[in-house]
Amino acid sequence: MAYAGFSNGPNGKRIYSIQSKFNVPNGDEIRTQRALINKSRPISNGPAQLITEVWRVEAMLDLISSDCAYEDYRNLIWAIESLNWDSGYELAYNWSITTPDRFDKNVLDRLIEDYKPGHFSYGTIVMHAKKAGWDELAWLSKIQAWEKFLKPENFESYIYSLMTEKEKSILNDSNLNDKQKECYLDRLKIRYMCIHYLDQSNTIKIEAEPRIESSNRLIKVSELGKFSNQKYLIKGLIPATGISACYGASGSGKSFLISDLGINLAFGNDWYGRKVKKCPVTFVVLEGAGGLSKRFQAWEKHFGQIIPENCKVFIDSFALTSSNDVSNIVSEVNNQGQRSGLIVIDTLNQASPGADENNSKDMSLIIQNAQRLARETHCHVMLVHHTGKDASKGLRGHSSLIAALDVALEVKREGSRRSWSVNKSKDDIDTGQYHFELNQIVLGYDQDGDQISSCVIEPAIQTLISSKQKRPQGAQQKIALDTFNSLKLLSKQSTPSIDPKLKLADLEKAVGENLAVEDKRKPERARAAINGLIALGLLTIKDGFITST
Repeated sequence: MAYAGFSNGPNGKRIYSIQSKFNVPNGDEIRTQRALINKSRPISNGPAQLITEVWRVEAMLDLISSDCAYEDYRNLIWAIESLNWDSGYELAYNWSITTPDRFDKNVLDRLIEDYKPGHFSYGTIVMHAKKAGWDELAWLSKIQAWEKFLKPENFESYIYSLMTEKEKSILNDSNLNDKQKECYLDRLKIRYMCIHYLDQSNTIKIEAEPRIESSNRLIKVSELGKFSNQKYLIKGLIPATGISACYGASGSGKSFLISDLGINLAFGNDWYGRKVKKCPVTFVVLEGAGGLSKRFQAWEKHFGQIIPENCKVFIDSFALTSSNDVSNIVSEVNNQGQRSGLIVIDTLNQASPGADENNSKDMSLIIQNAQRLARETHCHVMLVHHTGKDASKGLRGHSSLIAALDVALEVKREGSRRSWSVNKSKDDIDTGQYHFELNQIVLGYDQDGDQISSCVIEPAIQTLISSKQKRPQGAQQKIALDTFNSLKLLSKQSTPSIDPKLKLADLEKAVGENLAVEDKRKPERARAAINGLIALGLLTIKDGFITST
């Protein structure tokens, strides 16, 4: 396996070598052995073996002298082993031989043989690299120019146009799992990227900034239009990548609003009249995780639809201040099919334990890692955040946060009235205010007989009038509609390919059971509520069956 690597070029410049740095004796045999060893080990807590992670570790090792104390050398070899990468031996070997006078392959092999998981980790490498002057931001600036080529929307079409039939057949091989295919595709990306940008010196220069595809860097104003077609998740609101925040006071309804936004993105439904791009949605819920389950149940019951499988929840602990945690979630998102979508982190406070939100250094680290998460997953990252003590001053924390955001959505509550508006948008000016209501949905009763409930959001009356939507009139019609949607959802779960139809008699019985009236009056009240929904056009009756309109 040929991995990409940095080496020192002419005049001390960093260059990317097309020729692999790795030249390990019996390389193929060692890689076969490594694959068998890795299968027998526990899953690593470190970053996954992605191209950019291999580059990062190699760049950190380049700073650390292998001519160090034996204990440090041993600890670093074991830290490399802890990653459980197929390329681990190659990384250790190539770092060790940078001190040829001390290098002893037998010592290296014995250390690897003696390694036992659990003693050292990826953090050991980072610690030694920082002592040697590792600057994450400086490294990211060097790698930034390449990332556009690793994005599917910018480079994969070029790769597929160059692939041979054999390469295509390998990617279509049913014996390979998704991760193996992803690794193979990454290798093709590197190779074809090299072929495309090959120069006479067999090297590719790392540019600090992406180059404009033009004969020179100065372009006419009339040519700017070709850069203006930005991709979006929600048109005119949420761009395809970047970071944003939805903030408001406690109890304002911001988590309900963002849950609704995410669910509609996963479905591909328009949101507040705006076009959306259907995409995967990942919720990282660190504050009131139990409430998210109830919000999802309430949404399904109210709207009579099952939330799609591309809407997932990250259930592990997570800190935006930890590079290791960010690497873990990048790996999960990329490996679980959640790439190129939305990641919601609820809340920023819970995702930055121990950090001082008002401290510029701490906030800089949070912003940097949020941007890295967006960049390495090709997702848009939305942070759910709070306002400060003075809500008029906007979202809480250091001013560098609002400066770094692509979009800021503010959620307000005045009594029973709630609204959201765009407080900041880099690319679109939107001064509108959008009102919504929290509609309580009863999910059932606990062992003490107390209600279990949650809420869904509904656009407030001015939006409903403009879109000519209709609502149930009164509590009993609302119960009837919720009952219909619940039965519809159960029917869909058992036969998802068939549009559910319910017998009028069955619906009347179910509605009656949910009405808080005398038993003898339940059939009459249930029938009246259903007839009211039919008159409003919310339900339709035909041949004794009830369907939604």
